[in-house]
Amino acid sequence: TPVREALQLLASFGIVENQHNRGTVIRPFGPTQIEEIYYVRALLEAEATRLACFKIDPAQLNAIQSETSELLAHESQDWAVAVPGIDKGLHDLIGRSCGKQRLQEEIHRYHVFIFVPKPFHPDAHRIVLADHLEIINCLVKKDPEKAAQAMLDHIHHGAKMCQGLLFGDRCENNL
Repeated sequence: TPVREALQLLASFGIVENQHNRGTVIRPFGPTQIEEIYYVRALLEAEATRLACFKIDPAQLNAIQSETSELLAHESQDWAVAVPGIDKGLHDLIGRSCGKQRLQEEIHRYHVFIFVPKPFHPDAHRIVLADHLEIINCLVKKDPEKAAQAMLDHIHHGAKMCQGLLFGDRCENNL
């Protein structure tokens, strides 16, 4: 049962294909597929950001803003753990604040699927943190369209970084 469920999850993301009377086969996976996964993620998260703009808890947002600013000001060896943690925190806060349970669940589903290969470059951490500050600033100003655009930009940057880390010179615009 756990294997069947895992294969169904992979099929829902287009990683494998269940073929009748033939079993499960792995579908091609490369830079294009990463781009498509991040495209869907961008649509979901931009809308969640737009919806969360007037509902998000200012105290929680300020806490993430302070932590993000502090991380950006002081590069350290801890970034490999701290930056993904702050990333998850911001995306989770936006998901919880959007007011749409199904949207929050889909975003979570994509976060479980998306991963960042190690090692993650310090320049990439700086981009992630700067993107977060832009999203947070737009949320603080209660500008849903700019916040949604900042989220789109952030996820686009993430897609390019992931493509570059996974596929190197087979992708253009690598970090």
